[in-house]
Amino acid sequence: MRITLGIKLRRNIAKQQRRMSAAKLLPIGPVVAYGHPKTATRSVELALRSVPGAKVFHSHMLMAKHFTRKNNIYVPPTASGLCLEDQPMQWAVSDALKAGERITLVSTVRDPVAVNVSWFFFGLQRWFRSKRPINADLIPFEKLVSVFREDFPHQGILNWYTEEWAKVTGVDTGALGDIQKIGHQTVPFANGKACVLSAHLEDDQKAIVLDTLFGLTRGTVEVPKINLGLNRKNPEIYERLKIHIASDDEYLEKIYASAYAQNFFSHEQIESFRSSWKAIANRGSLS
Repeated sequence: MRITLGIKLRRNIAKQQRRMSAAKLLPIGPVVAYGHPKTATRSVELALRSVPGAKVFHSHMLMAKHFTRKNNIYVPPTASGLCLEDQPMQWAVSDALKAGERITLVSTVRDPVAVNVSWFFFGLQRWFRSKRPINADLIPFEKLVSVFREDFPHQGILNWYTEEWAKVTGVDTGALGDIQKIGHQTVPFANGKACVLSAHLEDDQKAIVLDTLFGLTRGTVEVPKINLGLNRKNPEIYERLKIHIASDDEYLEKIYASAYAQNFFSHEQIESFRSSWKAIANRGSLS
């Protein structure tokens, strides 16, 4: 099985390297939707596909030390909470970065509590280290809470920018102060440009930022509206978990006091996040 997985992965890496070679010939070239899981990078990827003269890649990790050739389900997170990945495109993009090839990175920042709730629920199979997908309806709620509290890497989103983005770009996160003020910032780095967007910007604002990033006529980029919640499995359990977390003032305080939250969001934005979670907690008290 390991040999089979290894061969398949190598073939997929070779495929992505061919895509990267083709991308180099395009006017804009390779563009990577690059971010921590569940920070809306999939929506950004779909928007970037409307950029003419670009080929779009999607990756959570570009630092080689965060790659793995093993099954992710059985590879534990790092001490700082980052989860190793084996996405085929990360090798191709990483090689291009090392070679000094021109690349544009587009990343996002999102309410870290929301990220953790979504990432936990999306990655249940990983946190339970199960060979098969997990049906949350069959897991006692107390067990789900226990795994969230004891096994889930809460710090991953809080450390992703310093341990991934900053190491890849060579730019300190302290240089991204405009995100807190206007919701986006673009900085140059050795291989090209890195744009960071707030996931909480309105879609038309995101489109304008991306149009400007690539020097396109306004209205060229379209940001699709995606509501994955409509298709989420076990919605009742997901809602119950949200209420549980929203009711934990100590947890919210710890996350919002982090350098990540303080660096990327204004006091007013953080208070808005808190209000949203308070409303969710109140739903639980009324049910």
